[in-house]
Amino acid sequence: MGKSGNTLILLFGPAVTVVGIHFLSTDVFRGLLIILSAVLLTVVGSYYQWIEPKNRSKLWLIFPGLFTAFGYIPLVVIRKRKRIFDRLSSGFELCKSTDSWDVFTLVAARVTKYYLEITRNYKDRLNDEVTILASAGLLEAQDYIEQKISLSQIIDMAKKSVLVKEEALVDFIINLEIELFKIDVPEIDVSEIKEACFEKRADIEHVVQIVKRGYVRETEFASATANLMESHQFGSFREALGIIGPVLVKTDLSNIF
Repeated sequence: MGKSGNTLILLFGPAVTVVGIHFLSTDVFRGLLIILSAVLLTVVGSYYQWIEPKNRSKLWLIFPGLFTAFGYIPLVVIRKRKRIFDRLSSGFELCKSTDSWDVFTLVAARVTKYYLEITRNYKDRLNDEVTILASAGLLEAQDYIEQKISLSQIIDMAKKSVLVKEEALVDFIINLEIELFKIDVPEIDVSEIKEACFEKRADIEHVVQIVKRGYVRETEFASATANLMESHQFGSFREALGIIGPVLVKTDLSNIF
């Protein structure tokens, strides 16, 4: 085997180690076998790459035998990311009622449904995209409003998101999720929350497109949107958002008698 082939074997060792460690949780025998194979590959590659050509002592093989330990590094990173995702999901109440979505895509789908209800039925009463996004965010975060997150924060998020134009909805969803996670899972560092949310951007974009293509009216979202737009109790929110109306139709009784 040539020099390049031996080098590939050396690089392949840590990768095989990751696979072996993964199997340890389900099949100990197979996991150990794969890990031992990784060590063997690395030792053999090292022997033909470094030891034999230069007549070095075989004690040098101790180092490449330990080289497979580098396979633990990406595994540690992956497991850390998974623990953060799991903790975010467990701390978010909506995720406890469904097994079909993770927390990131669940919130994305819900905000998109509110967004569609607003744009399809009430767009003429909203001034711009900022108002539409902020209204959708308000509907999703209604249990947090004023006590844990202010409407002005949501409006500011919407203003920043519209600057990215065609990506405005996705950007808004990600930033809204960050704020909600900061409230629901305060023990997780904010930088880790942000990193986790942006890492899920592709999944969020995918869900937004799916919902946009397939959403048909659902009572939960239609009713909540109608309440925001029509109910007297939400008048102060409509005023803060700049929503027009509702328009009250006056009946001319003079022609009846």
